[in-house]
Amino acid sequence: MVHQECINFLSGRLQRIIYILESNSYNSLADIVNNLETLMGTFADVINSPSNSNDLDEEMPHAILQCLHFLCGAVDQLDRLNTDQIVTQTRHPIVGTSTGQRGRPKFCIPVETLEYFLDNDFSVPQIAHLLSLSKRTIFRRMSEYDLSVRNLYSGITDEEIDTQVIKVLYQYPNIGCRSICSHLRASGLRVPVSKVRDSSRRVDLDGVVFRKLTSSPIQRRIYSVPGPNCLWHVDGYHKLISWRFVIHGGIDGYSRLPVYLKVNNNNRSQTVLDCFKHAVHEYGVRERVRSDKGGENIGIAEYMLRTQGCERGSHITEKSVLNQRIERFWRDLWCGCVNVFYNLFCYMETNNILVPTD
Repeated sequence: MVHQECINFLSGRLQRIIYILESNSYNSLADIVNNLETLMGTFADVINSPSNSNDLDEEMPHAILQCLHFLCGAVDQLDRLNTDQIVTQTRHPIVGTSTGQRGRPKFCIPVETLEYFLDNDFSVPQIAHLLSLSKRTIFRRMSEYDLSVRNLYSGITDEEIDTQVIKVLYQYPNIGCRSICSHLRASGLRVPVSKVRDSSRRVDLDGVVFRKLTSSPIQRRIYSVPGPNCLWHVDGYHKLISWRFVIHGGIDGYSRLPVYLKVNNNNRSQTVLDCFKHAVHEYGVRERVRSDKGGENIGIAEYMLRTQGCERGSHITEKSVLNQRIERFWRDLWCGCVNVFYNLFCYMETNNILVPTD
């Protein structure tokens, strides 16, 4: 039974991936590779689960895994060929400096730049792409400055990682590996995502399999903006409105950076505008803002029209459900945080511990 359910799940997801490839409706082939790797990991977890050991044949699961592996490698190769044809552009080029010796000028990268990227969890390939340099050049400069990615991680054992992961999952059982890493980072621990992923499988294998099987990502239209601060998406989240809590948030459409996120006890226009102005002060001027047609966004609309001008789309209004970036962020916020408080408040109401009207 479990065997057939897994086969049906894999078949449906693979058909969806094939449709996306044929219709050319993907942002990048790297996304397809990630989806295939997720399928491989899910099926491997199901195979290795003790409860399913008697339900699965010996040869077929491994044959399916091998097919997925070959398909993933083929798509990855296509992604590399496609990437080689793209001319990399950057807004912060590194200028070569002559050293007085033979050869091409040396690319001088400030140590502060490398430290900033490493502290914010950028990988070496990502740094090389952003600076339009080779990975080997980045590694050489890191060696000159005595910088190492490995030295940034906390020196803790797998048992200690398991203990910390159990604590996080006890509070937030629905979050994934990257969210767990963020919680550990907030507590002062820096652990590689690979180790957190392995730890999650050790301490909560059934939960990992359940989350992967129940997740059904929606393939949306390609989202495209020129760069950071070109378009912000703002909205209010009213899941806790019964208890007089309103969450106001804004997210950058290009980087998906939450520019502001605050819980308030009202939904007034001035309250939302104060949150927005604080984000502008911290992250700079944005070209356009998108929101729904709610009255709480009037202050932001007036501010944008006054500072950025009229008749240029400074403030875009649409239905709330079409505000894609912020709506997707609300889903993550619900799974990782808000649902805990929602269930807590409902439980307190049921047991007459909390009376919302007081």
